[in-house]
Amino acid sequence: MSLAKRLAAEHPEWGAYATRLNGGNTEMADALRVGVPAITLMGMGPRGEMPYWHQVGDTFDKIDPEVLGRAYTFTWAFVQALDAQAVGSRG
Repeated sequence: MSLAKRLAAEHPEWGAYATRLNGGNTEMADALRVGVPAITLMGMGPRGEMPYWHQVGDTFDKIDPEVLGRAYTFTWAFVQALDAQAVGSRG
């Protein structure tokens, strides 16, 4: 199980889940093209909707502070766990 999926399973209160982006492109694609492992963390709805993504209407007033807080918590936990894995593999 991937690190992101494991963290999401361990913390259902974060509402995080894996999905695939069909069409479109994220900054992750450039890393993957040259063989660098990468992940994109996005605020997609449960049916894959992102109504303001990279659009003129993508403004701060569309941000849900609760969702942003959960995304931050997930991201911080992911970075810490990834770092712990890297340190453990060196050591």
